[in-house]
Amino acid sequence: MAIVQPSSGLSALDKILHGIRSGDNIVWQVDSIDDYLPVVKPFVENAKANGQKLVYFRFAKHKELVPMYWFSVNWTNPFHS
Repeated sequence: MAIVQPSSGLSALDKILHGIRSGDNIVWQVDSIDDYLPVVKPFVENAKANGQKLVYFRFAKHKELVPMYWFSVNWTNPFHS
């Protein structure tokens, strides 16, 4: 089985980041969750198309950004010790 290079799903962003490696943490600060959609959807769709496993640690109560059945979701309460 060939190893698939992780990608943001956006070739221009991959070029700016000099590629993505497994285990990289990419953090986005946005004013609105809607500002994040143009970045998250290509990433998730690319990973799904390449059979890559996604694990999503969800902290917020906002609407789902992509269908939850596409990946493993770990609900986390940052206020619970």
